[in-house]
Amino acid sequence: MSGTRSFWIWSITAFFLAASVLISLAFILALSGRIDLTAAQQAYLDGLTPLDYLVIGAVMACNLLGAVLLVMLRGFAVPLLVTGWAFGFFQLLWHAVGKGWISAIGAPGIASFAAANFLSLVIIAYALSLARRGVLH
Repeated sequence: MSGTRSFWIWSITAFFLAASVLISLAFILALSGRIDLTAAQQAYLDGLTPLDYLVIGAVMACNLLGAVLLVMLRGFAVPLLVTGWAFGFFQLLWHAVGKGWISAIGAPGIASFAAANFLSLVIIAYALSLARRGVLH
């Protein structure tokens, strides 16, 4: 597989691109008042600080750049993907404990977030396997 981009590499890139676009769109629609929010969702949004938005942007940037570097078969994709996952996971914990994230997102959102985290860990494991096999340089 050396020098080629598999279906999985392209799928990973599409996943992170779609996730970033959809997250950005959701924030734009919510902050602009174009979608109705529950009281818990509005309280959560109102409680976000510039640091929160900076971390959200950093997570998306790490994931997108990691995916692009994966397409380019660059080894630095792995630490970027790990960093994006770790920042996102710790931000989740921070928001769950102190910002009302759980009540704002509800059970379906928690399940979706758990699935996305599991998928991110699978992607990281795949990228690590590519690096160990010498596909990434």
